[in-house]
Amino acid sequence: MDIVDKMAGRSIAIFAVILVVIQFALGGGNDLLYYESLALTTLIMAAGFLTITFASELFADLKILWFRIQLTSLRYSGLLLFLGLVLLLKSRSIPNTLSNMFGAFVAISWLAWIYHEYRYIFKIQRRTWNTGDITRKEWLKDFIKDRIPF
Repeated sequence: MDIVDKMAGRSIAIFAVILVVIQFALGGGNDLLYYESLALTTLIMAAGFLTITFASELFADLKILWFRIQLTSLRYSGLLLFLGLVLLLKSRSIPNTLSNMFGAFVAISWLAWIYHEYRYIFKIQRRTWNTGDITRKEWLKDFIKDRIPF
């Protein structure tokens, strides 16, 4: 339960940051620029994933699946928050070096998260599905063959 309490605290902190950034972006009263509208869309998606995190806390004790969904949605909302901040930096008149440097760190974070999810699916989850004896190529081929009718 301790980790769920920590995650709830992090979720609330991230959600507060998202709301402050959205209020900052909308506070100008002017029409939204292209990057500002992209940033707001991204931040609203992050807020949606935080809502999933809050809702899944109710069921976290029941199954480990809910706990995994909760962790994934918290990670994804954090990544979306950072992406939204990059887009807001792009919309402001600051040096491109700063926004590009922050964007590079965000891109590295996204790549690390994608690699983590890939590794989880193809290494850890295959053991749960009792398919640890086949190669990735065979598993992917069977997966695609099951989904495509021809």
